[in-house]
Amino acid sequence: MKQTTIAYIATTLACLLLCVGCGGLDPDDTQQDPAATPEDLYEQLVPPPFYGTPLADMKCPPNEILYCTKYGYPIELLAPNFNSKLQSNTYENGVGRLVFDNDIISIPQSAFAGCNSLTYVKFPNTVKGVYSKAFDGCTSLISLYLSDNVTTFYYDALRGCSAFEVLYMNTGSKLATTSITIEDNHSFVVCVPEALIANRLNDVSFPFAIYDFEKNKLLSDYVLLYKTNNGEPAQLYEYKGKYTHIEEVGQILAANICRPSGLGALVFGYPLTTIPDLFRASDDDNSNITYIKVPTSTTRIMSEAFADTNIEEIDIPDNVERLEEFAMYGCNKLKKVTLGKGVTYIGLGVFDFNYSLEKVYCKATTPPSIHSWGIFSFYSDTFTIYVPKESLDAYLADENWQTYSERIVGYKF
Repeated sequence: MKQTTIAYIATTLACLLLCVGCGGLDPDDTQQDPAATPEDLYEQLVPPPFYGTPLADMKCPPNEILYCTKYGYPIELLAPNFNSKLQSNTYENGVGRLVFDNDIISIPQSAFAGCNSLTYVKFPNTVKGVYSKAFDGCTSLISLYLSDNVTTFYYDALRGCSAFEVLYMNTGSKLATTSITIEDNHSFVVCVPEALIANRLNDVSFPFAIYDFEKNKLLSDYVLLYKTNNGEPAQLYEYKGKYTHIEEVGQILAANICRPSGLGALVFGYPLTTIPDLFRASDDDNSNITYIKVPTSTTRIMSEAFADTNIEEIDIPDNVERLEEFAMYGCNKLKKVTLGKGVTYIGLGVFDFNYSLEKVYCKATTPPSIHSWGIFSFYSDTFTIYVPKESLDAYLADENWQTYSERIVGYKF
């Protein structure tokens, strides 16, 4: 992928001769960019489980199970073996009620199997376990809510739940299961307390846990956001069956979620401080990725991290200090880059061969150190570098940034 030294020097020098100018654009250009990405993208990953349903504020008695269905009719339990006798099954005012003669302690194997109209279920606090295939084939099921007392949740309890979105688990103790997955469902999110995620290596694993609902916040430091144009998840670069450099940088890749809307996320077991070359494309991989938002915990983006992908926009937060060599090399559809205030170093050729690059917003008040051979080449005719208005003179006086003097504009961030 990288050019040989001679070829690289030749192409870069040719580009530099083209871009060195004597005037520059209007330094008073302070128009705000209308395409700024809203910060509420994270919240879109975790839709409220019962929002807009009658179950949202209802309490569940210990001998009842509350539910909603897609068509407004009661479900039919094929094997209602709850170690309690089912006394009634009614559906009124948009709420179904299963009433038993004793408190509900567990959701047994295949309890709701085949209930394909079931959409939401609320359990009483007395429930301690959800067992194998409990919701097998519930193709309309969207969300469950489990209490503090649940200590067992079988990995295949949600088998075939292709529409499932959110599982809330407010559990202080470790669960008996080691994995919770749903085949062919890339939108599934598990919401647990942050403390439980931090201990995920100790005999318990939540592959899709990204939301700490005790603190009512999404764990953005654990999440790298991206967008696709087709709702399909990103294809991550693998080498010999392992995600490149994940172990080397001490990160645990927990999940790759993608909502039907195209908003996706890579979820890690710990705050993501270094981004390796996960997205490096080959053949047609990642041709569907259009946007990347780096977590605020990241301080370093490694060489070739996003090289040769078809991203159109990338947002680098203030905590990032270094962009290593060729980090975004060959992203020929990249149009907009936002570099946070903390960037101090941009390596050789980071944005080379970005033919469509139009806007780079560099928020650092002190010009980042850049390689004398250059970091940009073969950009669009309208390519502009926006820097803090108060730092314009410093950028123009910098020996290496002077190369792009005709492209640098003062901007009020």
